[in-house]
Amino acid sequence: ASLLPGTYTVSVTHPFWCWKESEREVTLETDSVLPAFEQSGYLLTVDVSHAILLNFSIANQEKSDFGTFSLTKSTNRFCLKKPGIYRLVPSSCYLFAEAPYTYDTASPVPLSLTATEFLVTGTVTIATDDASMDVAVTNLQTHSKVPLKDKTKKELENGAIEVTYEFWSTTGQKYQIKPTSETLLFSPNLQTVSVSGDSCPVSVPDIAGKAGTFVAGTISPAVSTVLVTLTSPDRSELKLTQITDENGQYKIGPLSEGLKYVVSAEKAGFEITRGENYDFIALKLSKLTTTVQLGDAPLVGVLVSVSGSRGYRKNVQLDTEPLVLTGLVPGDYFIRPLMKEYSFTPASKMLTVAE
Repeated sequence: ASLLPGTYTVSVTHPFWCWKESEREVTLETDSVLPAFEQSGYLLTVDVSHAILLNFSIANQEKSDFGTFSLTKSTNRFCLKKPGIYRLVPSSCYLFAEAPYTYDTASPVPLSLTATEFLVTGTVTIATDDASMDVAVTNLQTHSKVPLKDKTKKELENGAIEVTYEFWSTTGQKYQIKPTSETLLFSPNLQTVSVSGDSCPVSVPDIAGKAGTFVAGTISPAVSTVLVTLTSPDRSELKLTQITDENGQYKIGPLSEGLKYVVSAEKAGFEITRGENYDFIALKLSKLTTTVQLGDAPLVGVLVSVSGSRGYRKNVQLDTEPLVLTGLVPGDYFIRPLMKEYSFTPASKMLTVAE
């Protein structure tokens, strides 16, 4: 084109290249030569739903080709210095379902990054370390368990342990967070948190844990599967149960210190009485079976009177089935049948019931 002598601004554009200088000012005189433009790299265009950091790296290159871009919400443009295939990894409290991303300078396509979930984080501070300590997260709308993204421990200056946990959530959800431990009690014992809006991280109120106390005892002689129930007159809502092991032992806790606890034990076929402290003494109960016959057939309507140990008394009128008495403590029992116009042989009988 024919241009009059003078000062002009010359610029160069390319949708996927970047330049050392994209615009130059020149003064045209007779036979002036236009300046050369130097390509400085390859343009990366990223549209992102939230402000994040974007880590980039290029395959088979030196470490100097690693770096980080700071992205603002909306459209961002950056210059990649070398050609190649780049790996792009978002770094933020947002989860991008398609991450990591790839970008090929030979086949450039603008990228669109949309966050699908938000990070929720909280801490549980415990007085002493406990390997059994865990955090259970439940979605209160779906009643499903939520897996933790991460759980880390850090020792504080006072010797306590700070446990930090994280999990992902979509917006509009509500969660229950409940720490668990074999030895610790927590205050409060659970927290709830709602996730709304699109900012993160969402913080769960703190929870503190301390060592609890235990109530333990033994059933003698050893009896397994005894149901042991613990209550407290200081907390009417408290009721914990456990069954004894093969050695007749049980251990309930962790429990709060400073409360009074009451323990009871029961099992069908046993009389269980309290021993010392939280121990119990078990006595296996027995069964007594008797029949009254007229010839080879049972005598229907006969009244059988049974009396025995510890003031036991029972009168039962028989039908065609034998008399079966269960739950009898060991001892001597006197059995006597009664019916008008009948005499019996023997007239009565003494039986000794063993354990």
